[in-house]
Amino acid sequence: MDRSEDYVLFRTDTHQQLLDNIEFSLVQISSLRERHSAFSWSVIGSVLSLQGACIHQLDGNDTTQTAVLRKDSQKKVIAHLNDRSSGPFPRERLAEPLELLRRIAAGGNTQADFSSSWSETDKENIERLVMLRNEFVHFLPQGWSVALDGYPDMLTSCWSVISKLIRTPVAYSHRLPESVATILTGKTDEILVEIRKLEDVL
Repeated sequence: MDRSEDYVLFRTDTHQQLLDNIEFSLVQISSLRERHSAFSWSVIGSVLSLQGACIHQLDGNDTTQTAVLRKDSQKKVIAHLNDRSSGPFPRERLAEPLELLRRIAAGGNTQADFSSSWSETDKENIERLVMLRNEFVHFLPQGWSVALDGYPDMLTSCWSVISKLIRTPVAYSHRLPESVATILTGKTDEILVEIRKLEDVL
């Protein structure tokens, strides 16, 4: 945090936030066998980590750093940059996780070709995971009873994609310090190991 004369400022960092989400997910997923109450947090953490990995891949190959924005927000920001307007900078609105993943798979936004990097089953599993996240975030948790069968498959698909996105080089690699990149890949590997332990339990 930084202090000015009038404010205490919290400065965000894309890759630090990704690391925080991954470390949070590791704690939740590794405790699922003993604590089913970690289920909702493991869902939320996994989707946030997927979103962060998508941002890393798209933003790391984009000069304007608008590839991760919603289409309407993207147009406003690019127009502002092109006009070199002195007016207020448009509010940036992030695209949804599934939209970010679709952009990566469609090609043209990254150096690598991800068009065949994940299967239809992986896509379906990730969509189910995002739907669960939406349920947990937007609705009151009253009287829920959620079946956990198939959950390890959803996690495996999600974290396999995250691992691929983190490990694939980007054009502007200097934006991600090597020390942080090493931690990200190591933590992701730990999570995949923990998910395999769930297969005989859930």
